[in-house]
Amino acid sequence: MKKTRYFIISVIILAIFAVITIYITNYGTHWNQVEIIDSVTSKADVTIKNVHYVKTNRGVKEWEIEASSGQYFKNKDMGTLKDVMVKVFFKDAKPLTLIGNEGKVITNTRDIEIWGNVVVSSEDRYQFHTQSLKYSSKKREIYTPDRIEFTGYGMKLSGVGMTIDIDRERFFVLNDVSTIVKNLKAD
Repeated sequence: MKKTRYFIISVIILAIFAVITIYITNYGTHWNQVEIIDSVTSKADVTIKNVHYVKTNRGVKEWEIEASSGQYFKNKDMGTLKDVMVKVFFKDAKPLTLIGNEGKVITNTRDIEIWGNVVVSSEDRYQFHTQSLKYSSKKREIYTPDRIEFTGYGMKLSGVGMTIDIDRERFFVLNDVSTIVKNLKAD
C-alpha cells in the first residue's frame, strides 16, 4: 500500500514539474519583454519600461500605444507615458500615428492625451504639428485647442484648434486658418 501511495505522489510531482517546464519553455520568453522598475520612488502602483498596449473593439484594432516607459496609478484610473507613439486605426486599418514627449491614458474611458512636440502623420505623407492633443475613445475623435501646422498634398495650412473625425476620415481646423497652396497645374 505504501509503495502505491509513493508511486502516485511521485507521478503527481513529476506531472507538475512537466507542466511547469512546458509553460516556462513556451511562455517564459514573454516575461523578458516588460521590465519592472522601482515604483516606490514615483508613488505609482506599477512602473514599466517598453510599454506596448493594444485596444481592440470586437477583434478590430482601435489603437495601439508604445512608450519608452509608463506608470500606472490605480487610484486615479490613469497611466502616464514617456516618449509616446500612438497609432489610431481607420476603418480600412490604415493608421494615423501620433508621437509626443509625454502622454496619459485614462483607463476607465480609454481616452488618451499627448503633449510636447506632437507630430501626427499618415501613410499618405501628410503631417500635423502641435503642442498637445487628446483622443476620445467614445467619439473616436482627435482634437486640440492649440495651434497646428499641416503639411502635405502640396499645401501648408495653419490654424488654432483642430478636430479629426476618425470614422468619417475628415479633419477640421477651427480658427485663424491660413493656407498656402503650391504646385497647382491647370488642366
